[in-house]
Amino acid sequence: MTTALKSFISSDADLSTLLASIVESSDDAIISKDLNGIVSSWNKAAERIFGYTAEEAIGRHITFLIPAERHPEESGIIDAIRRGEHIDHYETVRRRKDGTEIDVSLTVSPIRNASGHVVGASKIARDVTEQKRALEIVRKADKELRDFVENANVGMHWVGPDGIIIWANRSELEMLGYSADEYIGHHIADFHADRPVIEDILRRLTERETLVNYGARLLCKDGSTRDVTINSSVYWEGDKFIHTRCFTRDVSERRAFEQRIQLLGREAEHRAKNVLATVQAIVHLTQADSADAVKKAIAGRIRALANVHALFANPQSGGAELRALVEQELLPYYKGNSKPFETHGPKVLLKSDIAQTMAVALHELATNAAKYGALSTTTGCVRVEWSFVADEVLLLRWTETCGPPVQPPTRTGFGTRVIENMIGQIGGMMRSHWRPDGLACEIVLTGVGG
Repeated sequence: MTTALKSFISSDADLSTLLASIVESSDDAIISKDLNGIVSSWNKAAERIFGYTAEEAIGRHITFLIPAERHPEESGIIDAIRRGEHIDHYETVRRRKDGTEIDVSLTVSPIRNASGHVVGASKIARDVTEQKRALEIVRKADKELRDFVENANVGMHWVGPDGIIIWANRSELEMLGYSADEYIGHHIADFHADRPVIEDILRRLTERETLVNYGARLLCKDGSTRDVTINSSVYWEGDKFIHTRCFTRDVSERRAFEQRIQLLGREAEHRAKNVLATVQAIVHLTQADSADAVKKAIAGRIRALANVHALFANPQSGGAELRALVEQELLPYYKGNSKPFETHGPKVLLKSDIAQTMAVALHELATNAAKYGALSTTTGCVRVEWSFVADEVLLLRWTETCGPPVQPPTRTGFGTRVIENMIGQIGGMMRSHWRPDGLACEIVLTGVGG
């Protein structure tokens, strides 16, 4: 007891007055009761918290504050007090005069007489309703935040200053195919495909750099890799590195799409060069008796090129189908309801350079047959068949029947020279047989897949 307090308290009456003043000024309800549970004192805070005046409360059994379903609590408290035990910060529910229930924290201590015997209990009740409500709000917000983080569509993880993964969300684990035990607690470098990349990442973070869309490749459990971008910074407490805050976004599909676009761009460039070379050859080789005839011949051959490029419109096809090439050149020669041609052969996809050459060759054969051969009559027929005669070696036969009588030419025609020249440029060859009942032509192509 301090000297100032000793001077203030000169008698037991003064001490009683001081204690009474402390009790009355307390923000907590302070209540005393005997061992039978009868209330014997009731301070101002008790009136404010529970709504009963001292006159209404003193002399009543303490259970008037306790909801019926919690009455057994009181007998337990009294038993503990009889044994001289203290009850510290026991959280429970009590009922106010208006019937509302409040959350309280109770501290109950035994009251002893001059002989040291327990004769009652002193109860301090603190209203913690708002505190519990605030804690519940915090708890709910924390739960919602954790749920949001766990189910976000971007991978998240923390890495300690030693490089060990200390936490990862569900999206991160599912993206790489690991369980929490297989991922958390291991060094982050174990999951990077490129060691220099993760060493650079950790160095930059240690130097307080923030990483934005840093590209990396991560190893999946199944042995595959994922292209990702990483956004990361370090949570520091002063100069102490606590952990990184890493966001991992899977960009594998985007990278694959970009690579596909690049591949298609290179393929388009390659095809364009082939087309220009083919057009150049067509113009160089085309001859005729008049300018209009030259113009008409070139237009027909370029139209054949345009037709074959329509077959490349679907990038998933992998090439132009040979049967489609044949039929698009012969379909214009339908005679009423009869089809003056037959096609036989397996499915064959031709690469762009071979397809372009074959389109021009078939155009020349069809044009020649329409002018002088089987397609120039109502009874004529063209049979086109193809097959593989060796690995990646394709033989195509063009056979005309039932057309006008054919005489072997005295000189090589221009159309024949065009076909032979262009087919020779792609490593193929052509043979023509001028039979009396129609032309038979064989074209051999190499480097053709099935």
